[in-house]
Amino acid sequence: MTYAAPLLHTAQQEEGQIYHSNSVAGDDRVGNLEERLDARIDAVQKELKTMRGKEVFGQNVHDLFLVPNVVIPPKFKAPDFEKYKGDTCPESHLIVYARKMTAYKDNEPLLIHCF
Repeated sequence: MTYAAPLLHTAQQEEGQIYHSNSVAGDDRVGNLEERLDARIDAVQKELKTMRGKEVFGQNVHDLFLVPNVVIPPKFKAPDFEKYKGDTCPESHLIVYARKMTAYKDNEPLLIHCF
């Protein structure tokens, strides 16, 4: 039994220009991508306008501190405190805090700052 080789039809390719349209029929991924990028850019611009309105970057660093003139001793490490959740006695929470900070009882700004 003999088999014939497959028959290939070839045509000479022309060297002319190929023109493409801006949109491909049935493929609107490019348009959706542009819309998503525009939406993201708008969201970022809106956030920047909001931040500028609050003048966060125009404030002095010292204005951000709650307790002015606080002096933190060298090698100070704040003890671990359990955060008050509102379901226990607030007085006992303050007592535990005061006991852990007894070494700094004369430094009231530091006590307020750490609390």
